Amino acid sequence: MPFVEWAADHVPARRMGILGIGFILVGFTLQSVQFWLTLLDVTIR
Repeated sequence: MPFVEWAADHVPARRMGILGIGFILVGFTLQSVQFWLTLLDVTIR
């Protein structure tokens, strides 16, 4: 979409870096959910 490209071009570099770090942390969190559920012995029905 042209709007997404325009918005990405007009975001300051610092804010884009913070957004990238946020996405990385969310990704690590989502990948580790299954291991936390096993470690804490949570049953899913």
